[in-house]
Amino acid sequence: SRFADVGFASVWTNAPRGVGFMTVASDGAKSFVAQAGEIAPDGVSTFNQYIASSDLIPVNSQGEITFRAYIDTVTGREEALFAGTAGDLRELARVGQSPDGESASITDIDTLDINESGRVAFVASYLYNTRSMLWLEDSDLSGNVRLIMEKGQELDLPGVVIREFGDVVMNGEHELAVEVLLD
Repeated sequence: SRFADVGFASVWTNAPRGVGFMTVASDGAKSFVAQAGEIAPDGVSTFNQYIASSDLIPVNSQGEITFRAYIDTVTGREEALFAGTAGDLRELARVGQSPDGESASITDIDTLDINESGRVAFVASYLYNTRSMLWLEDSDLSGNVRLIMEKGQELDLPGVVIREFGDVVMNGEHELAVEVLLD
C-alpha cells in the first residue's frame, strides 16, 4: 500500500464539521487538511464537497495531498484542484478558467498525482470534454502550471497522435509516466 511506502495515508472522511480530507502519519498523528465550510486558498470561497477521481487521494511522504473539490464562490459552486498540507493549500486550476491564461477554459479536471517535492501533474479537459491536456505545476510550487501535451498532438513518430490520456504518475525527478491512447 502507499501508506507503508511513504509513511502517510490520505483519507476522505466525514470530519467533525462535515466532509473533508485528513492525512494520517505512520505514527498515527492525524491532520485535517480541508473541511467543508473552511475558507479556500483564494480567501473568499469555502470548501463544499470532495470530488472522487479514484479511490486514492495522492499523497507524498511529507503529507502533502492533491485533490479536487467543489467550492462555494460568490457566483455559485465551482470545481477546483488543490494541493498542499493543512494550513498551506494552493489552488492549481478551476473549471471555467484557463490555467495558463492562454489555453481554453477547463471543463473537467481528471487524473492527478503529486510527487515528493509537492509538484502536481494533472489531466484536464476543455471544449466540453472533446479535448484534453496534460499540465505540470511549476517547480517553485507557486500554483502556476504549464501545458505539457494535448490530445491531437503529433508525437515524434510521423502520423502518430495522442487520442486520449489515462493515468499520470510523476516521480521525484519530475519525470511523468502517462497512459495514452494513440491513433
